[in-house]
Amino acid sequence: MFHYSIDDRSKFVVCLHGSGLRLTNLDGSKLEPVMTVRNTAPGLTRVQGRIIYTRADGTTGTVEIPQKPIAAGKTQTFSLANLVTNLPPDAAYGGIELEYDTPKGTIITSVQSVSKDGDHVFQVPMFDPEKMPSSAGGFPWKADGDFTTIVYIKNETDTPRRYAAHLLRADGQYSLGEQIVKPNQTIAIDFRSLRDSQTPDGMGRLIPLDAETGQIAWSVKGGENKVLSGRSEQISLSEGVASTYSCANCCPDSFYNANIVPDWIELDFGSGGFMAPMQTDITCNQTLLGPYTVGGANWDSDNVNVVTVLGGELFTQGVGTATISTIWETCLYSYFDCIPGCEETIKYSSVAVTPLVEINGPTQANDGSSVLFSAFVGGATPTGYQWSFTTPSGAGNDPNLNFGTPTSVSTFATAKWFALPNQECPPDPNNTTAYRNSIYTVKLTVTFSNRGPITKEKSFTVNVPWGEAGKTLGNVSPGNGGPEIDQNSSGIWYVVSLGTWNLTTNPSVHMNIPTSSQFHSKMFAHEQIHVGQWAQPNGLLGSNYSNAGLFSAIQNLTDSSKDGLLAKISTAANDYLNTQDAVVRGLCNQAEGAAYNSSDSLAPQYLYQTCGRTTFSNCP
Repeated sequence: MFHYSIDDRSKFVVCLHGSGLRLTNLDGSKLEPVMTVRNTAPGLTRVQGRIIYTRADGTTGTVEIPQKPIAAGKTQTFSLANLVTNLPPDAAYGGIELEYDTPKGTIITSVQSVSKDGDHVFQVPMFDPEKMPSSAGGFPWKADGDFTTIVYIKNETDTPRRYAAHLLRADGQYSLGEQIVKPNQTIAIDFRSLRDSQTPDGMGRLIPLDAETGQIAWSVKGGENKVLSGRSEQISLSEGVASTYSCANCCPDSFYNANIVPDWIELDFGSGGFMAPMQTDITCNQTLLGPYTVGGANWDSDNVNVVTVLGGELFTQGVGTATISTIWETCLYSYFDCIPGCEETIKYSSVAVTPLVEINGPTQANDGSSVLFSAFVGGATPTGYQWSFTTPSGAGNDPNLNFGTPTSVSTFATAKWFALPNQECPPDPNNTTAYRNSIYTVKLTVTFSNRGPITKEKSFTVNVPWGEAGKTLGNVSPGNGGPEIDQNSSGIWYVVSLGTWNLTTNPSVHMNIPTSSQFHSKMFAHEQIHVGQWAQPNGLLGSNYSNAGLFSAIQNLTDSSKDGLLAKISTAANDYLNTQDAVVRGLCNQAEGAAYNSSDSLAPQYLYQTCGRTTFSNCP
């Protein structure tokens, strides 16, 4: 019987690797890894290995598979469940590596992950990493119903490697860009998850939510082939399906063309920006992939006094222009023998840094308010300032901001509401918000001695927030004291006269519109009409309150006690006033109409107008 001693392991050890060993199902339930090994050698063989799992944050951990002796011609199955019982909860998948001490080809292995209910069996193809056809491949993508397609890419070396992966559809591509896979790490790519979360790729592209089929393409980047392995797995929980695809291309993808995005950018002094190198590849079957963002590029600026660059991020240093260059390795693979030819590709982009000009000031103010606008200029010394404004076409009511010092670095302005459309009443009486808000464009032009002027704009809204312009109160009161009462010979108390009572109105005006608003004088005049309406004895409202009416309400009251009579007088007087108040409320629309009839002719003839109304919102 032949026997290969473990002491000769360095001579006879052969490796078999597998990527995408699932440790949990899509629903989070635990899976049982199972390893079946057949020894075809004429003597005893020993098999051992390790599971290299990947956590959610991309870090890896290792679980050693202890040595398993297998007699000649025997097949044994081993459960690996006890090895993964205490793994971190977020360790959902990994890679498996096995080695044996008999000659190459004498061991046949099968590795699976099995669900507890037996509905799912996830097969892990095992292969000799030295015999990989190439570190590139393609698989069908299926994402209809509850199907999910997972791509596993495993680094078969102890060195970090780079790769790119793409989803190709009839209506476009989606590219992950150049990514890094750590030594011995297995990574998983789920394009369905990227579709459902609407995550953009480096070019801002999205996978449409209704996309359900396509083709996945991946490839190692750099000049070394056969260092990464890849396969895909299609899974459906509802149908109990788990199928694997492991299709390799003839060679890794080759460089096709490249550029920097954007190829020109203008930045304000003090700001920053971003540039990204973009690359398009071509597969050995002539399919274009990309463009996608490249990692690991080196950047340079030919004028660091204007802009510096770090990893594609731009930092402005001064006003002027600069050329940004980026350089990275690109490779072309021979389709005959897959031997790469690699060289450095360099691309250029232009940056112009202009002086920073900003308008500081409010974004809105009430009509009549005084506001301050000021300029901030960075990176250059200005020679002049000019403040101006524009309004939409068709604006009425003489729009004006009345800049106090329009050629200074700062200026006060008076907020003035304008009408848009130019009509005295809101287009929609039930929704006056838009009509009450006037939107100016404030403009600032700054001039310099060594360059052209720069103009900046700022939106500024002037609003009229006062729905009710003001209110006039009648302040009806009989004054202090009370009526004269007496007691007759029968001991009955009765009313003699009003005594010291004198029922008068004393109207007062409460303005909601401040004196600074253009509408104040107009609506103050409006309220003065109401003051006149409260006049006695002939005012529309005031005429409803009289001493005669009050005395008529109390003159016939009597009571056997003084306090009883006073209580009756108080009740009767209040009833009289309440009755007259109701009469006045019934005259509210008439009173408002008369006040508007007087104030409508006063400027500005907008917003606070009759507008064809016969009833008014402030009237019951």
